[in-house]
Amino acid sequence: MNAQCGWTSPGFLGADVCHLNLHKTFCIPHGGGGPGMGPIGVKAHLAPYLPGRKSGAVSAAPYGSASILPISIAYIWALGKEGIKKSTAVSILAANYIAERLKPYYNILYTGNNGKVAHEFLLDFRPIKVDFSTSSLLG
Repeated sequence: MNAQCGWTSPGFLGADVCHLNLHKTFCIPHGGGGPGMGPIGVKAHLAPYLPGRKSGAVSAAPYGSASILPISIAYIWALGKEGIKKSTAVSILAANYIAERLKPYYNILYTGNNGKVAHEFLLDFRPIKVDFSTSSLLG
């Protein structure tokens, strides 16, 4: 959602399922208090397949980490509609700037048809070979 907030939505783009993982989209870094938290939205034809209270928990924490919710809502309220839209635009701009700067040195994986990335990107380190048998790190 980081690359979509304020600009578009998964449903508009044709997605049948979307997990709005609040810890990544709204201000909570990984490791911020347990399992992810957020709604799973599905189109009507998939609703009968969702787990419910009668079918039991999907994981050991069936309701995620509720401590994430107050932080996420405070972030949303603090930024407001225009702030969230600007945050999305800045994250996409920053990721593309960094990707362009690193492109001469690394392959950038999974770019769009125009060679751009979304709010994050992957560097391909596979061509880098390290001979650990001669590395001073091993003593």
